Amino acid sequence: MKLLQTIFFVCLLSSVFAQDYHYSQQYAVPMLLNPSMTGYTNCSGRLAAQYRNQWAAVSEAFQTTSIAYEHTLLKNNENSNGFAGVGLALFNDMAGLGNLRQTSATAST
Repeated sequence: MKLLQTIFFVCLLSSVFAQDYHYSQQYAVPMLLNPSMTGYTNCSGRLAAQYRNQWAAVSEAFQTTSIAYEHTLLKNNENSNGFAGVGLALFNDMAGLGNLRQTSATAST
């Protein structure tokens, strides 16, 4: 059991990285602000797309796009007074003339 826990944490730590996505309306996708907000909505599902072209006056400016979908679980369960949800988000961040690009997909529950 201890070996399994060690392997799990090594895999978890080896794939952790961060990127600061620059959106002007980040509140439109709560899943981006805090993954624990996945599924916290009045509807059964939410689809959101965002695009930002930062510093448009500069040639080859920074461009950030994302699309996210989240689905609410336990909505019609009378035995539960909480919420749960699952979500998937796809990101693409391209920076300037250096053609630096990061593409990622994240899942949250």
